[in-house]
Amino acid sequence: MKKIFLSITAALSFLVASQAYGAPNFSDINSHWAKESITTAVSKGYVDGYPDGTFKPDANVTRAEFIKLAVDAMGYKKSTSPSGSSAWYGPFLDAAIANGLSEKDEFADFDGAITRREMSRIAVRGTGQANYDPLKWMYLATSKGIINGLDNQGTLGEDQPTTRAQAITVIERMLKLKAGEKLPTDKYATSAAEIVWHKTNIFTMMPQFFDINKQFPANPWKADNLFVQTADGNYRGELDGLVAIDLGDSNDPNMGLLPDMGTLSWHNLVPNTKGYPVKDYRDSYGLYFQGRTLYNNDESIYVKGGSLNFSMSGIQTPDRQAFVKGDLNQPGSIFISQLGDVPALIIPKSGYKLGGEITISLLAPVYGGNNVSRKYVVRVATDPTD
Repeated sequence: MKKIFLSITAALSFLVASQAYGAPNFSDINSHWAKESITTAVSKGYVDGYPDGTFKPDANVTRAEFIKLAVDAMGYKKSTSPSGSSAWYGPFLDAAIANGLSEKDEFADFDGAITRREMSRIAVRGTGQANYDPLKWMYLATSKGIINGLDNQGTLGEDQPTTRAQAITVIERMLKLKAGEKLPTDKYATSAAEIVWHKTNIFTMMPQFFDINKQFPANPWKADNLFVQTADGNYRGELDGLVAIDLGDSNDPNMGLLPDMGTLSWHNLVPNTKGYPVKDYRDSYGLYFQGRTLYNNDESIYVKGGSLNFSMSGIQTPDRQAFVKGDLNQPGSIFISQLGDVPALIIPKSGYKLGGEITISLLAPVYGGNNVSRKYVVRVATDPTD
């Protein structure tokens, strides 16, 4: 039966198969990472290769082409009298809008390559979820397992063009989710996407402490609430990011936020204690506070040149004497030569006790620690442990 081209400008780029049949042995996919997805998609009949026997898996996909692929793969009925664009993709665009894959006037240029960020929006909608926070789409896509990072560091490549292989792989994952399958996720891609969304990755990297669904309604984590401002109006400090780092994984992409591990110690705030080498406590998280003073108009009260202060509570020691002797069973402060020179905490992955809730607060740096202004930036309920 006859096969039609997707567009004049993309002639021979995507052909519509008229029936499902065994995928041909494309000459350029044998060693390609997406071979299985490509073979599956071709056998389903919603994409085909080129007349010369190639698939061109690394060629870019336009916005129109991706929408057409998604509509065909999802089995949506196309309109025979398009009400929107008169272009070849009009019926597919109408079907996409009607079924919640796209929104009217979402794209100004349908012939341009679709970015990975744009693809994430369509892909998440294809699983039945609607969300209109523009920064959250990639997080939703990665946390569902629809999109993975471009490398083992979880690089998102949000503005990079989408390839044919990536498009097919994402669509196949959409179909699996629609069928009720649970997909594996790329932890570091989800971590990166969470930071893009709301300036932290604690819910991805530290789920045993921070369950995103157990936040206190009055004190949820919000990207626009990460500041402390004193009542007198003379000091304001802001948190640009709160980043959890797996100290046991040398490949953690955020490890570079910390100074060299060999220079770091942690302190239990016990007098006359020199501290303990962080490198000997790898079964832990580092929690890095990227904060800054926005303004300090009264240096007689607020520490001159002082950084934004922070505190964390709710992760407790079950054995105080062991903690005093260097057993990391509750959070400790990370430092190089003196307390406060690294804005980070070390938090054990095991051996701690939970008290029912975990809080993170920001504080103004006040001389003597008196009259401290405190601002909760998140409170999360936990199950108390003995």
